[in-house]
Amino acid sequence: MAKKVFIGVGHGGRDSGATGNGFKEKDLNLSIALACRDELVKNGVSVLMSRTKDENDPLTDEIKECNNFNPDLALDIHNNSGGGDGAEVFHYSKGGTSKILAQNILNEIVKIGQNSRGLKIKKNIFGKDYFGFIREIKAPSVIVEGAFIDNVKDIEIINTAEKQKKMGTAIAYGILKTLEPNVKNNTSVISNHPQNNTKTNNLNTTVNKKKISVKYQVWDDVLNCWLPNVTDKTDYAGIFKHDVCAVFASLSEGNIWYKAHIKGGVWLPEVKNRIDFAGVYNKPIDGLMIKTDTGKTVCYRVHLRRKKKWLSWVTGYNANDGNNGYAGFLGQEIEAI
Repeated sequence: MAKKVFIGVGHGGRDSGATGNGFKEKDLNLSIALACRDELVKNGVSVLMSRTKDENDPLTDEIKECNNFNPDLALDIHNNSGGGDGAEVFHYSKGGTSKILAQNILNEIVKIGQNSRGLKIKKNIFGKDYFGFIREIKAPSVIVEGAFIDNVKDIEIINTAEKQKKMGTAIAYGILKTLEPNVKNNTSVISNHPQNNTKTNNLNTTVNKKKISVKYQVWDDVLNCWLPNVTDKTDYAGIFKHDVCAVFASLSEGNIWYKAHIKGGVWLPEVKNRIDFAGVYNKPIDGLMIKTDTGKTVCYRVHLRRKKKWLSWVTGYNANDGNNGYAGFLGQEIEAI
């Protein structure tokens, strides 16, 4: 059965929430929430939002809708005011899954460059949780405060539609990590993006009788995260229009060596298996070399972002492929492998 998540969207309609630097909190909350919903849905999560447009959205309605939906997790998306700096997440005062969810979300927000104000709890005069969204909702729930609208520097983390999408996606990654607690990191549960609907054999080892699988993943310069691992022919690693900055690779048996060329730079040192990754965060690569010690051939190719095409196949560090022994075209960013 699909997991269910409820997303409360703070304020709306006549209630603008916090304001500052030309922004209204209600608008930012909605933009971030929609991006969060989209990423969750891509990963097979059933999502109900308290609102999907600018309309009145009383807290009492949110609580009722959420409890009727009976989700596995719930969150209320907000942004802050008061001149502070950074993100904070409020959770249930007695901890549990609510605190785990809060920590996972905050960890992912920090990864996109936001400062952390930490996890928070708040109680009323009766010793109960202060916020109705946390106190009255049956599911583990949290309140996310992404940034301070009235801080001219802090608002920079969400001051464009693309940055709001990045914030919403980061929140979704934290939710996915909570729903799938056994994964090693969030990227293993991130969905393939719509551009990745063409299944191609982009990295695969050719063996005679015994199959040796290649597992690989790339660092996405736009999302600032490792994309999901890809194995053999199942898909390609990357997102069109996003630069690849680093590569991780391993074999099911034997060793794999690989190295990357930084655009405008040099070939980086060779990497073995997953001892390290090949590349540098935030610097696109334009060349890739891969070889193994299995006695078999590893075939790979890359897709160039600006030329919008797949280059021809390369086998190992082999200049006979007509590609100078590497996959890529120096000066042209790689967007998929």
